[in-house]
Amino acid sequence: METHMYLPDYDGGSIANLMASLARACGSSASPCPPLAELPPARLAAVSNLVLLVVDGLGYNLLAERPGPLAPYLRGHLTSVFPSTTAAAIPTLMTGLPPSRHGLTGWHMWLREVGALLAILPLSARPGAPLAEPLPPRAELPQRLFRHDTLYQSMDRTSYVV
Repeated sequence: METHMYLPDYDGGSIANLMASLARACGSSASPCPPLAELPPARLAAVSNLVLLVVDGLGYNLLAERPGPLAPYLRGHLTSVFPSTTAAAIPTLMTGLPPSRHGLTGWHMWLREVGALLAILPLSARPGAPLAEPLPPRAELPQRLFRHDTLYQSMDRTSYVV
């Protein structure tokens, strides 16, 4: 079985670049990455409504090799981030920053700010991990732990994240 290693193409072909295109199309320059080469911001700026649908784990090869209802809309491929984990990619989709800049690289991370090992996306303590003290209320954790605004906060359009 042949395996391939794909590195993120932060020069214009990754999900970080997709977010840069979306941000610039919506009036934000918050992303430090260049726009996505295959989807320049000018093409998106004239569109009234933009919808970003993320299907975790749905890769280019699956869409290209098994035609289905989404196949006619396939325009190209993107690379993800490094490390290519959900816990690193979701913050990139939220901030436009690669993991080396947003700092979230794994599902379980030690966060000295709260003295605990947390599952990073749900912001919950890892089961069985000792807690130095009880965690603050979940609603307070993002502001306490993360120093980056979302891209959506800097856009000149109303944004919804579900």
